[in-house]
Amino acid sequence: MQNSCKKQLSITIASFLFFAVFATGCRSKGDYKRLAKTGESYTLAVNKLLIASGEITIEASSEQLLQEDQRKKPLNSTVTASRYDDVSQPDYERLRIIREIRNHNLLLKDYFAKLSLLAESKSPETAKTEIDGIVGNLNKVGQNLKKKDLIENPSLISGISNLIVNSRIRGVLREELEKRNKTIMEELTLQEELLKYLSKSMEKEIIIIQKIHEDRLVIQPLAQIKLIDNEDAWIENRIQILTMHRKSDELKDASEKLSEFKTMFKYFVEGKLSVKRLNQFVRDIDSFLEILEQNKKLTEKTVPNNK
Repeated sequence: MQNSCKKQLSITIASFLFFAVFATGCRSKGDYKRLAKTGESYTLAVNKLLIASGEITIEASSEQLLQEDQRKKPLNSTVTASRYDDVSQPDYERLRIIREIRNHNLLLKDYFAKLSLLAESKSPETAKTEIDGIVGNLNKVGQNLKKKDLIENPSLISGISNLIVNSRIRGVLREELEKRNKTIMEELTLQEELLKYLSKSMEKEIIIIQKIHEDRLVIQPLAQIKLIDNEDAWIENRIQILTMHRKSDELKDASEKLSEFKTMFKYFVEGKLSVKRLNQFVRDIDSFLEILEQNKKLTEKTVPNNK
């Protein structure tokens, strides 16, 4: 399930952490490298989770089609092309939504990268022009995602108000933050809620997969008269099936970390982002990544064996 992915298809944290360094007094190269590495690792991990969520959707519907096929064949019937299309259309739509969320991630990442350039540049006009284009596209993608009615509580976005930019932030950076802090908070909230939506959808799909896999790979071998040929593989299958919920839990956890990131951005704009808070955030992200890595190793160790 864990595929490789391109770095640019990711969330925003690496660029923001670099940006936040200058607001907290945490300016050593070692600190920056740690922040950047943590942010990059997180963004890649989240992107893999998004890819995996699409694969879970396809797996669930594939299992349903195979079950239908097994029921129909003894009756000299088949799954028709029309029926296949009916089952596949929701899969295509889900994959389109996931692509849009990943594109949304890319635009947010690009925004924070340009914001960093805006803060450093002596001639910021180019960065300002590029930011205008990025935010325009970000709004367009965000509006398309909002129209799909995927968020349980839209008031979480509509109720966001402007932040008061701290007086220590000046110049073109202040102008940008005063102009768009509300927009960025809205887009971060949208992304956070979409991750929650995908997590809940995955929970339902995982239940379908678990039931079918448990019947085929765990219960049926036990019900046969002959002994199970590969007992270790049977145990590995059972572990993998009964712990599949980890996949949706990971996406839920990623949404929670994005919520923490949004809080860090808010603190930065308002001048409340201390070194202590920033370091605690990095530790939280490190813990999240460690759990993901442990889960990945467990998954690789217990890949379902269909033999």
